[in-house]
Amino acid sequence: MQTGLRLISALTMLFLCRCALEGAPFPSSFTITGPGQFEFVATGNWIYPANTEAGEAERLTWLRGYISEHQICPGGYTIVERTPTRPKGSASGQF
Repeated sequence: MQTGLRLISALTMLFLCRCALEGAPFPSSFTITGPGQFEFVATGNWIYPANTEAGEAERLTWLRGYISEHQICPGGYTIVERTPTRPKGSASGQF
């Protein structure tokens, strides 16, 4: 019984620590980086393009739902850093 619980705990942490998020309508990953901290990386696709208000709104809405569904931050969360990515083929680095 104890071994079974350890296995379930390990699989749960593995699931939460690094996953290609099932159900996300865009390429993304979610990593627990420390107590009360996580990193969410999402990129645009043809349905929800990067660097658009509609795409950004969808990604943030999806993140709120994912966090709520998995009860990761019951007291809420604050985005402390955002790093936009350079579009492919952009030599100047302009977005």
